[in-house]
Amino acid sequence: ANAAISESKIYVVPEAVDLDFFKPTPSPNPELAKGSEGLQPEEGATEGAKPPDFRFLSVFKWENRKGWDVLLDAYWSAFNAEDDVLLVIKSYVPSWEIGPSSVAQRVSDYTKLRPEQRVRALKAARHLGDMPLAGQELARIEIIQSGQGPHESSLSRADLKDLYEKADCFVLPTRGEGWGLPIVEAMAMEKPVIVT
Repeated sequence: ANAAISESKIYVVPEAVDLDFFKPTPSPNPELAKGSEGLQPEEGATEGAKPPDFRFLSVFKWENRKGWDVLLDAYWSAFNAEDDVLLVIKSYVPSWEIGPSSVAQRVSDYTKLRPEQRVRALKAARHLGDMPLAGQELARIEIIQSGQGPHESSLSRADLKDLYEKADCFVLPTRGEGWGLPIVEAMAMEKPVIVT
């Protein structure tokens, strides 16, 4: 009102994230909260596998701007198959992206490239020595592929919340965001985030 604008013309726009829904659910047993019961990934799951000690989660649309190559290179540079970690990727390939529509196929194709071909964002030579070679045992990844568009998800909101709940950390090395909705959802769930 000090700026000579009538209060009747001022509207408060609420947060884009439902903070009443995306909030941590207290668990009486923290080990059960990280267990593998309930939501099952569509691809990459290991039946009956013990839950990892540390679970990263990344939720994004599969396109160059989202930094999927940086994510995979960094993860595989830091961890190998002997480490008790898991990267869960919930993604979909938009219709305008050329190539396979399967995220799992794209990850598989990427692992077959030589390290120097894979490294785009991690171009510094010091990273090349740490990059696993094609065919080496890589740290585990689970892929949950949703539909071909943002509104064609095979996951319910409750399933998505479950993914955040079971994660220890949210990670997204994006090259650019307009808003970053999954980042805010992860923060609403009180998860640490690693984001560029």
